Amino acid sequence: MSPSREVILIAEPDENLLLMFKAYFEQEEYTVYTVALGSDVLEAMFKRRPSILLMETQLPDRSGLEVFEALKSYPRLAYIPVIFMAGGTEIVLQNRILEAGAYDFVQKPVDLPELNLRIRNALRRSEGHVHPQTRLPTGRQIDEALASLQEAKDYYRLELRVENFDAFKDLYGFVTAKEVITYVGNVISDSVIELGAPRDFVGHRDESHFVVITTRSVGARLYGHLKKRLDSQLPQFYTFIEREQGYVEMPDGKGGTTSKPLMSLRAEIIQAD
Repeated sequence: MSPSREVILIAEPDENLLLMFKAYFEQEEYTVYTVALGSDVLEAMFKRRPSILLMETQLPDRSGLEVFEALKSYPRLAYIPVIFMAGGTEIVLQNRILEAGAYDFVQKPVDLPELNLRIRNALRRSEGHVHPQTRLPTGRQIDEALASLQEAKDYYRLELRVENFDAFKDLYGFVTAKEVITYVGNVISDSVIELGAPRDFVGHRDESHFVVITTRSVGARLYGHLKKRLDSQLPQFYTFIEREQGYVEMPDGKGGTTSKPLMSLRAEIIQAD
């Protein structure tokens, strides 16, 4: 797996260690964000959407285990692997941390190449849980989020699809189509952060199909926001002429052409009874 697109969040109070970690992992082609306080981890997780969290067991304002337990209560964060770091006097925490569900535990002083290998293994193991393009939950993570709705009384579920995406991909190619999906995933995630609640869920079912679980008080406004924004921005992936005419010309397989509409957002809405 190439780590070039992976994002690491590091929670470590020692500034010198943070600088060392950041320099090393950026050299290894990761994107690296850092925080020093446990109280900053949650906000950074939502804002940066890391692929993995590397966290010291003892942060200045709270324990790493306390932060980890809080992370697990948020559907959008619970699937992200966490590797803990601890000094020699804290090794007794290892069993508690691993029993709590952390992916791994390393002892300081850290061997950076070994830590890098553990991070790559964690990311490889998480591949089945996140979509490779958007790093959003997929597969079983979505199934578990939907199963939790059986006990919810105020949910608002959006099944979001990019209409006419296949025609766009056929015309513009796989690479440009990936850019569209990454953009759409970012817009949906950012909009849920802006308008929704921390425990709302965003998942990526398949290539052009996303799911959002929020509450009825937010759902209609959130969908209106997404519809307006994406329907105005998706045409920017086409040429000026195609935007002006509102469609693209595609080969029809019979020696002629056929017209296909531009991409837009469509939603199926499911609400609690």
